[in-house]
Amino acid sequence: MKIVVIGGTRYIGKRLVELLDTRENQVNVLSRSFCYSKSGIIYHQVDRQEQDDLRRVLSEINPEIIIDMVCMVEGDSQIMVDLYDAGAMPALRHYVMISTFYLFLYEYNEINIDEYSLNKLKAERVIKKSKLYEVSSIVRLPFVFSADDYTGRFEFLVLMLRDGKIIKLNPKSDYQMYFIDKESASRNLKMIAEKGPIGIIAIAAGKCSYKRFCKMIASKIEVDVCFREEMENSNIYSVDNEIDMSGWLLSDEFSDFEKIVETESRKVLYEH
Repeated sequence: MKIVVIGGTRYIGKRLVELLDTRENQVNVLSRSFCYSKSGIIYHQVDRQEQDDLRRVLSEINPEIIIDMVCMVEGDSQIMVDLYDAGAMPALRHYVMISTFYLFLYEYNEINIDEYSLNKLKAERVIKKSKLYEVSSIVRLPFVFSADDYTGRFEFLVLMLRDGKIIKLNPKSDYQMYFIDKESASRNLKMIAEKGPIGIIAIAAGKCSYKRFCKMIASKIEVDVCFREEMENSNIYSVDNEIDMSGWLLSDEFSDFEKIVETESRKVLYEH
């Protein structure tokens, strides 16, 4: 099976590519960065903003599945729609766009929406209004955490707790939100891609507030946690309101969440 991953050179995309690399698959990674091809993975240096180059590469590959890790703005999704409408990818049976769970807050009320979420919302709308949506899944990811999180948020929080630093809280610290670790996210994305189009879907490994997340990490690394209430938003993981993804979740089985938090927390400590 011919699979294209757009933006598969780091973090979730990189791990996803590793999982997809089987004897049954020909995995093609499209990235602005140059990488040497290896095993069953073929790397193509191409800028998705250059429609002619993207058309050429996708026409040559003629993929059955496209997993778009970096569809960031409406122009990105419009290019995919235009290529699909033009028949550049006749074998395509599943297009997977990675989006954000913030849109469960802002989809019908754009007041106070941040720029990142607004761009994702516009990109989603382009897909949903097109013929491409008939063969699409839009996966809304929650906060993704792991010891090697490239944003450094999870590592920073674990080390703050280890060192006994005061964790600042605000009224939003008790809002419920969702989390998923890198490995679970990658495995779920692989399953969704292979399953076929399902429209809008959400995935998560656990649900809790920021305050509860801090307490969970502290208990797993066996330290006390000290909180201080503040009005300003200083939460490392923050949402503007309660997020409820029930009804959209691929699975709401969260029994392994605390074990995952412990494993990733201890990985951070091992590296430091």
